[in-house]
Amino acid sequence: MKPLNFWTILSLLLLALSTGCTEEEDDEKNDTLEDGDTMNEDGDELEFEDTEKDDWTDDDDDDNDDNNDDDDPFTWIVIPDGEYNMGCSEGDDYCEETEKPAHWVTISSFQLSAYEVTEEQYTAIMGENPSYPGDCASCPVNNITWEMANTFCQTIGARLPTEAEWEYAARAGSTTMFACGQDSDCLDEIAWWNRTATDGSTHSIGGKTPNAFGLYDMLGNAREWVADCWNDSYFEAPTNGEAWMTGNCDRVINRGGSWGDNPDHLRSSSRLSNYKVDADTKFGVRCAKDL
Repeated sequence: MKPLNFWTILSLLLLALSTGCTEEEDDEKNDTLEDGDTMNEDGDELEFEDTEKDDWTDDDDDDNDDNNDDDDPFTWIVIPDGEYNMGCSEGDDYCEETEKPAHWVTISSFQLSAYEVTEEQYTAIMGENPSYPGDCASCPVNNITWEMANTFCQTIGARLPTEAEWEYAARAGSTTMFACGQDSDCLDEIAWWNRTATDGSTHSIGGKTPNAFGLYDMLGNAREWVADCWNDSYFEAPTNGEAWMTGNCDRVINRGGSWGDNPDHLRSSSRLSNYKVDADTKFGVRCAKDL
């Protein structure tokens, strides 16, 4: 083989030195990139591995939202907002003057307990059971005054429903005398009243079919106190769903009828009044909450 001359050897050495310097400079450029840089100093786009965004999120947030009421012993139903015609239903032969005139009311969404407050729940919160005979933990608490009902709801961070809210929830979209229809025979499926509660007492909550909103015993079992003062008619009644806090405020309203009532008191529009200090084995309570 012919030996390399001096100039050829020199050229090869210079080429080797030039290549080595370029690689070291590239390494130094890339090593000195700061976080967030997307190009090197020569303007070339850099490639990075995809980062999993799931690593930055707390998957427990949704679980906390779903379970934030685990300690609440009450089942709350969200009642949707809407409008309805409050008062006498069309074709209601039992309608009384106190239920007139029928009038349109706008209701804002709120929460209502799916069940009437039980003897067990009332005792756990208030430390006593006023019910008679008081031996049915799962039955609606009874024999309570309006004052007792109002105090209980406030104690659990709730309130009594307004009369307009109550009727809206009891109707659950129906326009008939009863939420189940126009014939009182349909009450047997949804209510404890004097034909089904033949033992003359309240019965365990949830034993009948709920209405379209998922509310149990809105009619029958125990009458339910509402927030409003008593007025003899609906003339000048609020149309925004709020409680009517003028009129005869020594007397207040209970709704829904009870285990001992006839069908006329289980109509969705039926309204009865008593003094705030009155107690009876027919009187119970269901609480509401604002959203």
